[in-house]
Amino acid sequence: MGKKPLIFFCDDKKKWTDQFTERHKENFEIITTNKGSDFLKELKAFVKRGQVPDIILIDLYHPKFDDVDKQAKLNPVGEAAIARLETTIKNEKIPILETWEPLGYFLLENARKLCPDTPIAIYTEQGLTLANNDELKKVSEAKGEWFLKGTKGIYEDDRLDRMLNANLYVNTTRITLWTLAVVIIIAALAYSFIVERGIDYTISFGATLVSFAIAVMPRIISYIVQKKRR
Repeated sequence: MGKKPLIFFCDDKKKWTDQFTERHKENFEIITTNKGSDFLKELKAFVKRGQVPDIILIDLYHPKFDDVDKQAKLNPVGEAAIARLETTIKNEKIPILETWEPLGYFLLENARKLCPDTPIAIYTEQGLTLANNDELKKVSEAKGEWFLKGTKGIYEDDRLDRMLNANLYVNTTRITLWTLAVVIIIAALAYSFIVERGIDYTISFGATLVSFAIAVMPRIISYIVQKKRR
């Protein structure tokens, strides 16, 4: 069995790092820290000894104060606010769904069938906030991305550039592989004709199979990796 990919996960709440580790420990090696103040120090130590994580996950909000007692007093207030926010989102989603439907998920799934390699993003204002687990799964399975409306300047330009470059990379790789495949077939035919004074169909057929394997190998590897990760 090969070495598991390494995930370094930073979250101030131990329950989240514990739950994540329990869910994914079969497929990943997981290292966690519950102190944002220690994150960079630990990451530098990993990198220094050549243990660069394959994936890094970072929680957004962390305790504001180092004073344990002061933070302990604030925690219940903050937790109550989070609970109210979750309830508000749940309640407000009802009239939203009475007015609009999340058709974008359906459109994404079918657009992916028509354009297998094109970068596709759900471009939304608050849709990510309202998305549930099943909807997030649909976007992930369709290899979709999230793009937030209202973001301007460097963020939006950078996101568009990244999506464009990803597509250019896929297309360039495909063209390169097919070109290599054609070269192999031509070389095999030329070898057969020059050496054998005629076309050796065994060599030609073998070259065709090798060429086809080269052309489709990246897609096969990607499919296998995704299946194992699920």
